[in-house]
Amino acid sequence: MSPNANTGEIVDGRYQIVRIIGRGAMADVYEAHDLKAQRPVALKILSDDISHKSDVGGVDLFLSNADAVRSAAEDMLA
Repeated sequence: MSPNANTGEIVDGRYQIVRIIGRGAMADVYEAHDLKAQRPVALKILSDDISHKSDVGGVDLFLSNADAVRSAAEDMLA
């Protein structure tokens, strides 16, 4: 699902888009109707164009000391 959902579109088999509320660099927010709970909700749909930091080498786990942290940061910023 990309941002720019259409009015009346059903998302995830449950939420019907009513109107757009706001747009941002990484997501759009819509007023939607929850068909299961029968109530209005806000629905945030993230852009498919935004990569998660773990997908682009921006995460390094289990660093054991300051030198390892410094080295990982230098590699990520290079």
